[in-house]
Amino acid sequence: MTLARLLRVLSPVLVAGCTQTTELFDSAPACDTAGPIIELGAGSEARPSGAIAAELRRYALCSCTTLALSGALSITPLLRHGPIPRGDEPRAGVGSDGDVLAEGPVFVDGSLQAGGARGVELGQGGHVGGEIRSGGHLTTEAAASATGEVFAAGDVLGPLTIDGRLHVPVGAIVSPGVNSGGVLREPVIVPPPCGCAAGPLFDIAAGVEERRTANHNLTLPFAIDELARIEVSQSVELPCGEYFVDEIRSTAADLELRVRGRAGIFVAGDVRLDGNLDVTLEPGGELDLVIAGSLFSTGRVVGAAAAADRVRLWVGSTTVSLPDQIQLGALVYAPSAVLTAGAGLTTAGALFVGTLSVDGDVRITAVPGPHQR
Repeated sequence: MTLARLLRVLSPVLVAGCTQTTELFDSAPACDTAGPIIELGAGSEARPSGAIAAELRRYALCSCTTLALSGALSITPLLRHGPIPRGDEPRAGVGSDGDVLAEGPVFVDGSLQAGGARGVELGQGGHVGGEIRSGGHLTTEAAASATGEVFAAGDVLGPLTIDGRLHVPVGAIVSPGVNSGGVLREPVIVPPPCGCAAGPLFDIAAGVEERRTANHNLTLPFAIDELARIEVSQSVELPCGEYFVDEIRSTAADLELRVRGRAGIFVAGDVRLDGNLDVTLEPGGELDLVIAGSLFSTGRVVGAAAAADRVRLWVGSTTVSLPDQIQLGALVYAPSAVLTAGAGLTTAGALFVGTLSVDGDVRITAVPGPHQR
């Protein structure tokens, strides 16, 4: 447990003389403003959820395995109001620790990076607003362009216009249809951009289990176990704090979570939704839904599209199953999961998944991190 977290937990003890861990967490957290920071993980490894989320937002889409797309891919940034300093414009990139194989057109506002040996294949061309880095060949079957530098560890083939320079190894083939600001012959190495081989950023299951006995459940105006048997559409007000539940399950019913301050729901099992999961965030509100199991939804809405940077879904198991044409508004971190979304996926936020499986177009309006380019 971090020092800040320890002091936060101990402060009621010093005042009231309480000595039982369960009593500590049953005391209502101070929700005058946003409330205590939600931390993810267990024990001394726990870290603030916002800091972990900032690391993930380097890419709008990151896949631990080959990113194979049958439809179009569109990645655009969610711009905030007000002036943006020159050189600090938000960008929204795509990364894959495997290859990027796109049958449809690809339009990416930021960078496109693939660490796999096969590399990048663009079946219908497109445009990349940043740099392209390919661990293998770079092939375009239709006109494509890149604003930044292009690095390829193999041949570069097809109609491709590069504003910057092209970096390729000695002996690599560059077809006549490739135009660039110059060709540099040098060794090219592209590390896996998502870094999945290092393992998850935190232990999701252990963090959830810790909240089984250390939580604020008794401060809620309702029994949180009711979330395991939702049969009538309802709206639930969630104050700041950390809450534990064995599962969340709805049957032909919608659930709205109205979140006041920073709130975390830690789920030991699965989340199964036969209806929408709408998240409404009041000023200062944030939601971390931490799921040790899998996420299944047949509803058309999950999260909050207008505030996707403040809704975070952390999934520890192997499945994120969403319906056709889902409207998803959240940062989703599911490094061990196959995320399926039927015929098309439209999301605001960011996706970090083991594998993405979508039979249709993928459109992401991203909330990039401050260092993303």
